[in-house]
Amino acid sequence: MDLIQLIEEMEDLMDGASTVPFSKKVMVDADEVLEILTEMREALPEEIKQAQWVTEEKERIVTEAEREADAIRKGAQKDADGMNKDAQKRFEALINEHDITKQAEKYGEEIVSKAEQN
Repeated sequence: MDLIQLIEEMEDLMDGASTVPFSKKVMVDADEVLEILTEMREALPEEIKQAQWVTEEKERIVTEAEREADAIRKGAQKDADGMNKDAQKRFEALINEHDITKQAEKYGEEIVSKAEQN
């Protein structure tokens, strides 16, 4: 029997017990109460094991989720860093292309200017 059933059995025993006149006390068979308590004691460890297993499983799931979240964060940071580096390289390349174009235009203007002077 599981613990809940044993508690219900104890409640039924108390509900069906004879009352002591002029008080809220009841008379129960001591052997019957002790038997139910013994069964409760025997059932209790299994209930505790199940509760402990549930707690450990919850902790394992939370730890695993935290580990996965950390890995995702690190991966996202690595991707962001890579994109940032790529963008920086592309930016520098565009600046260099622009500088080269300006220098070429300037050089071309100088050649045209010299040619016109001659």
